[in-house]
Amino acid sequence: MITRRRFLQIGLGAGAMLAMGFTLQYILRTGEVKRLETSAPVPPLIKEATYIEATASGYMAEGVLNPTIILRRGQRVDMTLKNKLTEPTIVHWHGFDVNWHNDAHPSFAITPGESYNYSFDVVNRAGTYLYHPHPHGLTAKQFYMGQLGLVIVEDSGSDLGFKYGVNDLPLVISDRRFIGGAPVYNPTPMEMIAGFLGNAVLVNGVKDAVFKLSGGSYRLRLVNGSNARLYKLSIVKKNGDVVPMRLIAVDQGFLARPIEVRALFLAPAERAEVVVELGEGVYLLKNTPFDPMHLEMGHGMGHGMQEALPEGSEYTIATFLVEGKGEAVPVEALSDPPPEPPKPTRTRRFALSLSGMQWTINGMFWNASNPLFEHVSVEGVELWEIVNDKASMPHPMHLHGFPMWIIERKDSPRQVAELAVDNRGRLPTDLGLKDTVLIWPGETVKIVVNFDAKKRGQLFPFHCHNLEHEDGGMMINIAVK
Repeated sequence: MITRRRFLQIGLGAGAMLAMGFTLQYILRTGEVKRLETSAPVPPLIKEATYIEATASGYMAEGVLNPTIILRRGQRVDMTLKNKLTEPTIVHWHGFDVNWHNDAHPSFAITPGESYNYSFDVVNRAGTYLYHPHPHGLTAKQFYMGQLGLVIVEDSGSDLGFKYGVNDLPLVISDRRFIGGAPVYNPTPMEMIAGFLGNAVLVNGVKDAVFKLSGGSYRLRLVNGSNARLYKLSIVKKNGDVVPMRLIAVDQGFLARPIEVRALFLAPAERAEVVVELGEGVYLLKNTPFDPMHLEMGHGMGHGMQEALPEGSEYTIATFLVEGKGEAVPVEALSDPPPEPPKPTRTRRFALSLSGMQWTINGMFWNASNPLFEHVSVEGVELWEIVNDKASMPHPMHLHGFPMWIIERKDSPRQVAELAVDNRGRLPTDLGLKDTVLIWPGETVKIVVNFDAKKRGQLFPFHCHNLEHEDGGMMINIAVK
């Protein structure tokens, strides 16, 4: 029997256990312990949580560090955040359809020692969501230092026959800058413009992650947990052959049907779920080469720092060592296809650009004393045209409180356009409901958003999820009137 204290010692000492080739994987509130031969721990799993403590080591919930929280669609959530940091914080339920009090608008940040109560019904579709900090000016630092967890919303049939921690594996990909063996967060003024990159890429908090698996079907929940780094992900065999992935879900749940992909872009806070078939052998999850397009803004403001791993370079993120035979899980149909987008009644344009040393949205940036905003009407369906200036860099734009349908991509760079799957320039990852969308320099992305009356009189941020951009003010309020 492993005590809770012993479990935490093992979890917090995962880095030291790499040489042992074994890590405790997760523990249910029932006391059932699961194990998997791997050097990369799967985030601990809890089926209910009544509190979250924001600590310097990360989020603690029910005595577990940064657990994956399982919720059921239709479930009532009542939870308390306790701020044990030395600075203000608030927890944002990324991707959730909740009111602005539960969404954690930055204005609701609490001071050290204070508590904040959440109470909401889970109305989201089954999928992989996030919880992370959202105090203005401190989000990037707190996120980078480990305050990030997953929420899996379940519904009837949404497990597709996979088991968490066995053949359903969340892979939270993040980069860290290690100096003297410890991660540091010390962005320069130029890195606040370009974004803070690390010199190592981790999976579930472990560098050079290795998963020892049996052959069979695997559901991989790919999560970009980095502040600013983009990834172009592929799975390849040791001989270089690319392994097909079947994309089944994105930010807000399942697609209409599985789509075969060989590579996909993943921006900060984006999620993509794929099913892969692995036989015996060695497989590598890799970042494949691409142009990160950071030099489009000129003035030499790219990610050229010697201490950072070049963003568009080729490198291995994780290794899968597969021996023997495991379970084959057929995935032909998905349980909950996304709804069709409603017809827009108004068109709105958002321009993303750099003004001096400040990223702006329609020329506006966040000012805590006078936060600027755009008005939207209740019960209104809007078509948004988000235009990224050519002299710019990629921006992953996130809208709080409302899902997005991606309708079209125009003027995409070649490396993006060559992955398109329809005559509207959309990527496979554009074909489901989204809450975060990557917009490349010179590109225009059209989305549909459906606003509703139950959120009348509330404010929801619209911002870049390059967290240095967000903290630097690339965020405005969407005011529902």
